[in-house]
Amino acid sequence: LALAFWLSSSRHRSGAAVTARRTWSARPRQARHLFEGNVTGSKGGQPVAPLMGNIKAYDGGAGDYQMGPLTFMLNYPDHCVLYRFLPKSLTETDVELVWFVRGDAVEGVDYQREDLIWLWDHTTKEDEYIILRNNAGVNSRFFEPGPYHPEFEATLQKFVGWYLHTLEHVTG
Repeated sequence: LALAFWLSSSRHRSGAAVTARRTWSARPRQARHLFEGNVTGSKGGQPVAPLMGNIKAYDGGAGDYQMGPLTFMLNYPDHCVLYRFLPKSLTETDVELVWFVRGDAVEGVDYQREDLIWLWDHTTKEDEYIILRNNAGVNSRFFEPGPYHPEFEATLQKFVGWYLHTLEHVTG
């Protein structure tokens, strides 16, 4: 499955709740420790918004959650990034990024939009660069498919299994 990324314009929503459909249950994927000296996911690793919820201090960690096969959420102490992959066709997928900050935070006072979105906006653009080139390779006459790597592509293999199973029931 080759994906071409299209990055929608960076959008921001403040203080919204996130719910997920029951295709896959929302579950923690991984607790992450940030690089030494970094306390959040930002250009310099320093705070970009007020602490969220009941969080009292920075601990150098972040939470990574998966909600369904195509939606992921990365939680830092001061903001959250939700990213969804929205397949459009066999070769095109839209990516939606949504940043969350504390509900009472005011843009321009408590946070600067550009500082808030910098890390994942840049990361997604870099991903797009790689994915477009991978897509060109996969669609070239020289490409020969091989097996998935059991360690590094286990999530992809699980997704493909889920997708094929879902298609059987939809078209069945």
